[in-house]
Amino acid sequence: MISSDKTSIIPYLSAAKTPTEVKKGVFVLLGKGNLAKVKLYNALYQLKLQGDIDLDTPILIVDNPKKSQTESQVRIEVKNELKETQPDTILGEFQQSLDYIEGDVTDVEFVKNKLLPKIAELEGKHNLSGHRIYYLALPPQFFNATIKALGEAGLFTDRTNKIVVEKPVGQDRNTAQIIIDTVRQYCLESQAYFIDHYNGKESIRNILYYRFANPLLETVLNRQHIEYIEINIPENNTVDARNFPGSFPDMVPNHVMQMLAWSEMDEPNSLNSKDLATSKAKFLSALKVDADSLVLGTYQDEGNHLYCAFKASVNNSRWAGVPIYVRTGKALTAKITEVIFHFKPIPPVLFETAKPNQLTLRMQPNEGIYFDNEVKELGSNKLGTKTLSLPYQKAFGLTSREAYEPLILECMKSDQTWFVSAEEILASWEAVAPIMERLNASQTNGNALTIHQYERGTDGPDAAQEIMTRDGRRWSDLSERLNRYQ
Repeated sequence: MISSDKTSIIPYLSAAKTPTEVKKGVFVLLGKGNLAKVKLYNALYQLKLQGDIDLDTPILIVDNPKKSQTESQVRIEVKNELKETQPDTILGEFQQSLDYIEGDVTDVEFVKNKLLPKIAELEGKHNLSGHRIYYLALPPQFFNATIKALGEAGLFTDRTNKIVVEKPVGQDRNTAQIIIDTVRQYCLESQAYFIDHYNGKESIRNILYYRFANPLLETVLNRQHIEYIEINIPENNTVDARNFPGSFPDMVPNHVMQMLAWSEMDEPNSLNSKDLATSKAKFLSALKVDADSLVLGTYQDEGNHLYCAFKASVNNSRWAGVPIYVRTGKALTAKITEVIFHFKPIPPVLFETAKPNQLTLRMQPNEGIYFDNEVKELGSNKLGTKTLSLPYQKAFGLTSREAYEPLILECMKSDQTWFVSAEEILASWEAVAPIMERLNASQTNGNALTIHQYERGTDGPDAAQEIMTRDGRRWSDLSERLNRYQ
């Protein structure tokens, strides 16, 4: 709960002590798979296009392909990728800032004898020293061995160098701990950046400011006023279920956990990255998923589940007794990301027809904050539901940057505010353990969990409604949600 001193955190909103200067160094991109092609090339291009980083900041791409490529071929490949989405304003300059080397980054000899000399060559060419970023854009099964090889080769002895580790960090708490321990063996805490790109979204970031800079709002986000919380993350894209880890492990231990932490954690002592991480980790440590509530679904005939829905709870004084319902999946009605706080109904003393209020924190589409409340209709004595809305694009006249752009820039500034701490990662895996154990057991002992069929373009399997109906509630209709805040 927010302190009775309503200025408890507000001063920090304008006086947060975070570094502001970009430290120029070689950006070492380890891997050039789908993440690099879809997200990272574009983010780096935009940072250069907007003048956030120098045009000649060297980007060294490292890969171990089945079929060898030349540096020229890789430059053309990246150019062709960018031409699909970016203006060609600096395309030539961006191409020239790219370098390429092939080899196995899990092999310490390659790192010492080939990668390190290549980096030194680029640093000499651009008159740079330190401040390198090693970005792990690799399949997660190579994270630990890669970090170990880089560390054994001495790449983190210069404490200005950093490593960025993508999600997922591990497959459970134990494997996450192994990766974290390896990072800690070679890196200081200030060198390790565990990234979740949801934290680069303005709509996620504004949750912190909206909650704690507005005491009136913060005083009602608790069990005294909230009936239940609904998390909707449907996607309308399709995937190949045979090469997909499943909707639960893909989304819940990372993105969903971060959404929940930002929207439901207690007030941090300050906006310092350590204080934020402490508040988030404390919340996540109190969170538990209900394995018995789990419903899985798919629209394909084989492969992993492509939909999951479940119920969770929080064992703390703020949220005890308030259920959290979560659903996410592929090929559904619409692409939506939102947190809905469903308020408790008022006693039917004055207004028997009053509907409960709803506060929606919307990440997409039409990102913003929306409060559905009851008002008197013009010309009558009837109540009607109207929305107080704050759509970000209309309010600020700007389009939000893609999530990876601010995160990469902040890493270059040594600002860890929006990155995930090791404690949060471990607490998240602990929170989802009951369901992860059930999913893993079904794969190892042959006792497959039921995966319900659903049609593409729907809200998911009918069985998911039972999670809500058992509690006398229903999921929000996704088609209605999509068009709600146009």
